[in-house]
Amino acid sequence: MNFETYRHVRSHPPKVLRSEVEEEEYKAAQSRKEQEVSESFLSYLSSKGPFEDWERNKKAFRLCM
Repeated sequence: MNFETYRHVRSHPPKVLRSEVEEEEYKAAQSRKEQEVSESFLSYLSSKGPFEDWERNKKAFRLCM
């Protein structure tokens, strides 16, 4: 569902038309970005990588509020 919304927002046509080469480069960049977002989201869900300390930081964050 997240990617459907992301793709819908990003699917609007560009203000300036792109050449075929530019369009392919744009699609490749979008594909890489989607993969990065997917990997980050899965890291968040599994509390790995930069999200390892989330549980400990969550408690400290709530105390500050």
